[in-house]
Amino acid sequence: LFEYLERNIIAELAPPLREFLHQTAHLQRLRVDLCNHLAGAEHSRDCLDSLLDQGLVAGSKYSDNWRSYHTLLQNFLLQQLKKEATYKQVERHCKASDWYRDFVMPDTCLYHALQAQDYERAVSIYASSARELVVAGGAALIEEFVNTMPAEKTDEHPYILWPYVWMLVISQRFTEAAE
Repeated sequence: LFEYLERNIIAELAPPLREFLHQTAHLQRLRVDLCNHLAGAEHSRDCLDSLLDQGLVAGSKYSDNWRSYHTLLQNFLLQQLKKEATYKQVERHCKASDWYRDFVMPDTCLYHALQAQDYERAVSIYASSARELVVAGGAALIEEFVNTMPAEKTDEHPYILWPYVWMLVISQRFTEAAE
């Protein structure tokens, strides 16, 4: 299936669209200003509209600012990104994390910091927004944060465990909270 996508869909796209796919493949949701920030250009609206017209992106030109890649296409694009140098992947996630921080979206900001394995950044984001994440029901992200964090970081910053423990108590996972 991925081979079909490569030969019959991606290869037929204009080079600027292929580059746009490559620069934004790591995003769970797409928005013009976010994509412009990552691409360092102002052509994202045209790219997103073209991809929408071709059925490669879900969303609407008129009603919603957010769009997304179809799951199969996104899985293909993410597989392609794995072939890329790690530092480029980290750079992309950090840039996305910066944008989400500026737009006060701590959950997605934290997600990209974790994907970049930028643990200092993740601790900083988490420390400043853990309460909001707990209240907003970000249990899965909080759990991912704690499980992803290297032991030396939790030793260095033990306070980061308190929101996790609180989330466990709220979820009635008392045995885990006691540990």
